Amino acid sequence: MKHFVSMPPLLAFCGGLAVANAQDESDIAAVINRQHAIKRLIEESIASSQIDLASHHRSQAKRDRARALNRHAVAAQETKRHQLANELLTSATSTMFQAVRMAGRPPELANKRARDFLVSTSRGRGRCGVAQSCGLPGT
Repeated sequence: MKHFVSMPPLLAFCGGLAVANAQDESDIAAVINRQHAIKRLIEESIASSQIDLASHHRSQAKRDRARALNRHAVAAQETKRHQLANELLTSATSTMFQAVRMAGRPPELANKRARDFLVSTSRGRGRCGVAQSCGLPGT
């Protein structure tokens, strides 16, 4: 007959608490990393530059809203309201992408695509089925 030794309830609780704390710490680190990434998206990214170049006031107002949401997320994180911080970061990201869509495509990008298309059609098609500069020998 086998005897099962049960773990004392206090020890089981402490072990579960240690696992929960480790998970909370990794969640907190993930939220902090996400805050930094979203701040870069709002302030330093090509998308941010696209909004700066577009003189579209609504897109700039949306980016300002994303900035405010990010600031509120930082404040929520500092007061240990991690779930709220995570929700605010999601809203900030979504708002920033809305701002980029409002800003539209910069004219430089549209012109580049037109130039690339002209170059690829003027060279003809190589063996790879695309422009001659596909890198295959003999193209």
